[in-house]
Amino acid sequence: MKLDVTLALKSQGLPVAFSCQTTMPELTVGSEQVRFSGPVTLQGEYLFTGDEFWVSGALHASYEAVCGRCLEPFSAKLELPFREEFARTPGEEEKERYLFEGDLMDLQPMVDDLLVLNIPLRHLCREDCRGLCPVCGANLNKTSCSCSADEEDSAELRNPFSALKALLHDENEEV
Repeated sequence: MKLDVTLALKSQGLPVAFSCQTTMPELTVGSEQVRFSGPVTLQGEYLFTGDEFWVSGALHASYEAVCGRCLEPFSAKLELPFREEFARTPGEEEKERYLFEGDLMDLQPMVDDLLVLNIPLRHLCREDCRGLCPVCGANLNKTSCSCSADEEDSAELRNPFSALKALLHDENEEV
């Protein structure tokens, strides 16, 4: 995703509007795969100050992910505002800036950083997702669970840490 900045180099201090889009490959964020369902779009403006460019605007993207509770696939949208600095030379150590050469500014590293830093590590299809029943595995968003308390007790016995629970409630023993 390259941006031709020839016009801004000739007219220092005047903002120039831009709009561009790119197709993103599948991304791994944390341990999750994220597939983009359309192009990633950038809209905004850039300004040449004499030494550097300031690029500001918003990134728009739609992606598909898997819910961390119910394991159902779902679609989500991102709208991320940004304001980033681009320059031909690296700045002081404390400044974070993207570098460019010539009359073309490559926005792809900025897009990659924005997506990786802002896509959640754990996705939820909705805030009130009820997830899966720990006993039978039923999706509690779609159906009521018919598991009884006996099944839940047997699930607790299958848990290797259930023996530790008895230690917390045993008041007769001395430590």
